[in-house]
Amino acid sequence: MAMLDNFGDKIVRVTRTILISAIVIVAALIISSPNQSNSINPLSVRSANAAGICSAPGYLALTTESDQNFYIIDTKKQVICVYTINGGQLLLTAARKFDYDCKIWDDSLDLTKYNPGCRPWNKGDGIFRDPPKDQPNALCAKTYAEAFQKAWEDSKFGSGK
Repeated sequence: MAMLDNFGDKIVRVTRTILISAIVIVAALIISSPNQSNSINPLSVRSANAAGICSAPGYLALTTESDQNFYIIDTKKQVICVYTINGGQLLLTAARKFDYDCKIWDDSLDLTKYNPGCRPWNKGDGIFRDPPKDQPNALCAKTYAEAFQKAWEDSKFGSGK
């Protein structure tokens, strides 16, 4: 019995030594790896194309490196505002309520069965939130979200068939 205990103790010590050695080697490789764009180093912090992000309960504000815009997102009212700095002044350049946008799960669906205007849209074109007064049949997030809801209710996943 004493021989089995000694053998068990040796196995535990050898395993512990191997694991600690492996951890030390991996840590040394991570710390000493060159900072290349294709290497993953968990100790380095990279930006997600966002120059600055700030948040507070219900709000998110950010700027991006690609343009000179400043974005404020109100998650409670579901509104996004885009500002530009021009000549030392902060100008509102775009604003949109995104409540209907959040209800669109898949923008590639052809929902013409539920609304003739709800066809898959070209991503470059974008869609309106509500149809403009001069284009009452324009594809918009509101009608698309409503048609999507009808399709969901008719599906086997919704309350329908």
